[in-house]
Amino acid sequence: MNFLYAISISTAYLEVLFFGGVIFGWPQLQYVLTKEGYFAEACNLSKFNQTELNNASSLQQPCTKTAEHLSSVFQLAVLVLNVSAFPLGCIQDTFGTWASRFIACFLNTGGYVLLCFSTPQNTWLLYAATVMISVGGFHFLLSNVQLGNLTSSYRSIYVTILNGMFGDSVLTFLLLQVLYDKGLKPRVFFQVLAALSLLSWARTFLLMPKKLIPFPLPNGLYKYGVFDLFKKKEPSSNLEIKEKVEDSLLTKKSTDSAKSENTVTVPSFRSCVFSYLFISNTFLYVASYFRFAMYLASFVSWLKSFTPTKEIGSLTEILGYVTLTVAVISPINGAIATYILRYYKPRIKSARQATLRGLAAQGLATVFIQIILNISVLTRQVYFSIVMNMFFRAFLFGTAFSFIAGAFPSQHFGKLMGLTQALGGLSSLLQYAHFKVAALYGFLAMDVYFLIISFLCFVHPFLVCREAYAKKK
Repeated sequence: MNFLYAISISTAYLEVLFFGGVIFGWPQLQYVLTKEGYFAEACNLSKFNQTELNNASSLQQPCTKTAEHLSSVFQLAVLVLNVSAFPLGCIQDTFGTWASRFIACFLNTGGYVLLCFSTPQNTWLLYAATVMISVGGFHFLLSNVQLGNLTSSYRSIYVTILNGMFGDSVLTFLLLQVLYDKGLKPRVFFQVLAALSLLSWARTFLLMPKKLIPFPLPNGLYKYGVFDLFKKKEPSSNLEIKEKVEDSLLTKKSTDSAKSENTVTVPSFRSCVFSYLFISNTFLYVASYFRFAMYLASFVSWLKSFTPTKEIGSLTEILGYVTLTVAVISPINGAIATYILRYYKPRIKSARQATLRGLAAQGLATVFIQIILNISVLTRQVYFSIVMNMFFRAFLFGTAFSFIAGAFPSQHFGKLMGLTQALGGLSSLLQYAHFKVAALYGFLAMDVYFLIISFLCFVHPFLVCREAYAKKK
């Protein structure tokens, strides 16, 4: 791996860690916003002071309205994040990485600038800012996944580590909470983030490809980023001809590679979407994502159904700290696929089948962890469920990203991943109905329902295994 590859990958980890999934550190940001007095008018308070905050019993009823307003900010940001994944993926696949990341960088920097100017008197800025940083942050993850194509057989490990960094990006607002309690003004923190976000602009044009990184890579060293930016200028007509020639050469190499797999042309986007492997992977992701979201959303309510109130605060804190270990666990998921791929690659002729065998193992591991999580929740094993939820989070997103990156053409990755993410996000709209079921019939009925769904998820790894181990004629 040359220096350009190494610096691109290492900075991708840092970018996703500090800016990728910061919106999921919402509890820490909500803590700061509440103490700053955002939506305090709902409680008829100009600003919460320490005495009022400590007197929780007298403020419990009116301050519920403040919590509801802040919750709506988070829900809107997450909903727009998921829905925007597909159009941003289309932009990346159609116009290239620079075009899509320009949008992401603009949203990310603009979001933190709006946070700098937001106050309890103009809370509408909070809605716009959180939507912008959530959408921009997720696209940093989406655009950086293609760098795994530079790592050859270690691509699955790279993708899972990157997803682990996305999960650990809650550290950004956790740091805000810690520094805020020590006296730092939130505006100063947001100004620092806005300044640091400018590094993503530089990264876009120096360390990211103008278009997309092909897979497999062309013979020789693949040049991108700074080489695209500072290459010798040519007349527009000659430049267009040269780019067309380069594109045709890459297409020819991709076609030659496809022919070695008994495939004449690259499958169309439509054929990928309606393939049984994509449909089964989408079902696994949507069901798993919804289970993960419901575990977090109902954690406190679930604890209240059988745990003394005084223990809930400490258990919630433990959940937060355990979640921070996702980045340490996530490489295990990628290592499973990588080991199996490297074992079978020299033993079978089909590279696709070798890849699918590794991806099938990832899917099986994810489903097994989901089943164990549901059993621990059903039996009310709180500490064990917290640990299994951490493993489930580490495997869930890495499995979905790795499967789409490995089983489908790289030309459609952005669109396919965006569509999968959008469908998973839309499933969160079902949360209210599930909470109503839990309120009417208790959490037992909902937990049994999720356990049944988790067994149905075995359909995906079964279908992948069927194709991975099919005998070629």
